[in-house]
Amino acid sequence: MSETTPIIPEVDYREAERLMHELISKVQEYMKRVPPETIDKTLWDTYVFARDAHHGQMRKSGEAYITHPILACFLLLHLKPDLVSLQSCILHDVIEDTPFDRAEIAKRFGEEVASICEGLSKLSAIKYRGEERTVESLRKMLIAMVEDLRVIIVKLADRLHNMQTLDHHPDPKKRERIALETLNIYAPIADRLGIFRMKEMLETECFRVLHPEAYMSITTE
Repeated sequence: MSETTPIIPEVDYREAERLMHELISKVQEYMKRVPPETIDKTLWDTYVFARDAHHGQMRKSGEAYITHPILACFLLLHLKPDLVSLQSCILHDVIEDTPFDRAEIAKRFGEEVASICEGLSKLSAIKYRGEERTVESLRKMLIAMVEDLRVIIVKLADRLHNMQTLDHHPDPKKRERIALETLNIYAPIADRLGIFRMKEMLETECFRVLHPEAYMSITTE
């Protein structure tokens, strides 16, 4: 029996490209000390690499996977992040979900971006199991593991976008576990860091997932 090469489905990247152009434009608006062409080239080159690295991967919503890190970047914009933070956000799942490793990211985008991406990959390995007694120790562990606070900030944006799209996950028990993890671990970390807008958005999404009827009654009044 002959081996066959797996067929990678065709992916429509038009929406992702539209979002990237919009993201670049918004960054150029607040990052006045960096030449617009530098912002454009830096973020577009990062997008192209991440898009190709994730090629063929799809979200449960049916969208190209690359839309997730781009939309996570939008959730960071109120903090006016630097280019390294935005690059790291675009690349945050590359080490974990593609054949490319930390060394490749460092080679292409520099040690600073690679270090943040590696930190994000390590955070993803920590799982909340629901034990109340471990909540505070998990929060402390997450913060202690991070040498650069930008790792946590990108992780919060990643988690917020995942919460916003959690309805697409088919397993209700996993949706509940993710929401509880977000409520008990990530929202308090955002609060501790003074990122109150993100804390409130995380808590709102958790409430929506964990108490859908109460959420609907409040939001439709």
